[in-house]
Amino acid sequence: DLAFVAAFIYSLLAGFAVPAQRAIIACALVFIKNFINKRFTGWQAWRYALFLVLFIEPHAVLLPGFYLSFLAVAILISVSQRYSYYRGFKKILLLQLACLFGLMPFTLYWFSYGALNGLLANLIAIPLVGYVIVPLSLVNLITESVFHIAWCSYPLDWSIKLLLFYLSWIDQLAFLNFTFYVQYL
Repeated sequence: DLAFVAAFIYSLLAGFAVPAQRAIIACALVFIKNFINKRFTGWQAWRYALFLVLFIEPHAVLLPGFYLSFLAVAILISVSQRYSYYRGFKKILLLQLACLFGLMPFTLYWFSYGALNGLLANLIAIPLVGYVIVPLSLVNLITESVFHIAWCSYPLDWSIKLLLFYLSWIDQLAFLNFTFYVQYL
């Protein structure tokens, strides 16, 4: 399956960090599902990915990214199942709000910072990066290394500049964010 190969290459390029491992394991489960006559629920895939990440890299439990990654996916699965009747922008907004408030206690604890303007940033940045920038980057990487032609570089450059312009505008809303310090005795 070409999607699995692309996901694996992307995971390697991303340094095979915990979120990339989780994503490639979930892709592998979907890929395997096509060859065996077994269906995986979202929670089963989540548990298998959790088990395999811990099996591959047991020290991942020491990283905040491990918890944030798996908790974010758990929030997305549970909210998607609970509010399955929402569609389109309402569902996207609901999922973003659930992740923001569901992960906020953990980000405040580990980083002493709560980015409320991240909600506005994610509404545009996630689809732009996921559907435009990463695919164009991978196509550009392949065409430039194989054919020595960078035919995607202009739309890629334009989309990255658009993203940076939008994020710099969102950064002006930093007054919405708050800090929280945990004092240890």
